[in-house]
Amino acid sequence: MSSFASTNDIFITKLDGNGNLVWAKQIGGASQNDQASELCTDAAGNSYFTGRFGNTVDFDPGLGVLNFTANGDDFYVVKMDANGNLVWAKVLSTANSDYGQDICVDQAGNVFTIGRVVGNVDVDPGPGISILNFSSAGTLLLKLDNAGNFIYGKKMDGIAGGQVGPRAVITDSNGNVFVAGDYLGNVDLDPGAGTSSVAPGGPSQMDGFIEKLDANGNFAWAATINGNFGPKGIFDLEVDANNNLLAVGFFSNTVDFQSGPGTTTLTGLGSYDAYLLKYSSAGNFVYVKRFSGTGTEVALELTKDPYNNIFIGGYFSGTVDFDPNPTTNFLTSTSTNPFIVKLDSASNFIWATEYGGTSTDVALSISCDANSNVYSAGYFGSNPMQFDIGPGSFTTSPIGNFDGFFHKINGCTAPPTPIDVTPFKRRHLHILCKRGNLYNKSFKNCYYSYSR
Repeated sequence: MSSFASTNDIFITKLDGNGNLVWAKQIGGASQNDQASELCTDAAGNSYFTGRFGNTVDFDPGLGVLNFTANGDDFYVVKMDANGNLVWAKVLSTANSDYGQDICVDQAGNVFTIGRVVGNVDVDPGPGISILNFSSAGTLLLKLDNAGNFIYGKKMDGIAGGQVGPRAVITDSNGNVFVAGDYLGNVDLDPGAGTSSVAPGGPSQMDGFIEKLDANGNFAWAATINGNFGPKGIFDLEVDANNNLLAVGFFSNTVDFQSGPGTTTLTGLGSYDAYLLKYSSAGNFVYVKRFSGTGTEVALELTKDPYNNIFIGGYFSGTVDFDPNPTTNFLTSTSTNPFIVKLDSASNFIWATEYGGTSTDVALSISCDANSNVYSAGYFGSNPMQFDIGPGSFTTSPIGNFDGFFHKINGCTAPPTPIDVTPFKRRHLHILCKRGNLYNKSFKNCYYSYSR
């Protein structure tokens, strides 16, 4: 058991595949604003995380000491090895409140993090100096090598009082970088000498953006989602096997999801609706899929398994159709509960499930392993929470006002159902079932029907 040195401290926990504790580490100081926003790992099991801190914090959770003192709230990036030992910590500081929002590692081991910065900042956390001037609250993309050395810093900034807020960052197999966030007013999304100016969809409302930079940090393209009324946002990104971009988030009222000369508008049915958005690697709109109902549904994160199935996690209330296609699959919750949706690579519905209790329970993060097991993490409120998505029961009661949870389910969610195959002609039949997906092979002049 660990106790916190202040109101808010940072903790990192490692569990094995069965949910048993491997280690837990704590970082913090006297501030109420020591927080970790996002964490990722690399192939060697190293952990990287980013967030904010205030006052003085020792970033070495072991016997050593590595103190940094913030100027307000500052932006940090930390690397730990597979055993939870500190490898390095880097800090960016201005006179304002800054923070890291998201982080990822590319196939070469480079580290990318995005965060919010206000004013002038030296984006080189090492001995060098590289100053970027943000005219208002903007988004910083920082690239470090695996040893924590500075490679570049790129800014997305407001124009005439506009603001750019960070949400997500991810890389593709070619080293290109995708950034998503929110913007208010007029902004320039080109971090280079050029200008990619986008105008807001409505007054005093946040709109969403996605942009692509090449492997050297040069601007490639930007796309927006906007509407005249109501909030909307992009919360997470993923790339598929062909380096197409997937995004999830929420919207209300009427929103145009197709950036450019065409329009693809959706109108929300409840307080907020969730969506899955796809753009090609070249920046062309492919589709948008909606999850909608009578209450509130927000998609916070998405991931994919080795078979390119898509998993989306978030929270909802009321009655929601989680099949984004013409057929329907409804889930109902009288309170706010987590949901997980599985789609195939073509966005066809496979299953949806929910778990929770009678208070406010939220899944903040979702991940998938090589065996298509699905992990989610979040918090639950003052009442007991039911974690078993099947006919059984696994209920846990909170100790405090809000407790954290870590949840694992099998990607199939149910035992396999027998498949009856009826041949119309006597020829060879091959059926292969991988991780809950059905693959069949037919031969010339040979046709089969199956039911499951």
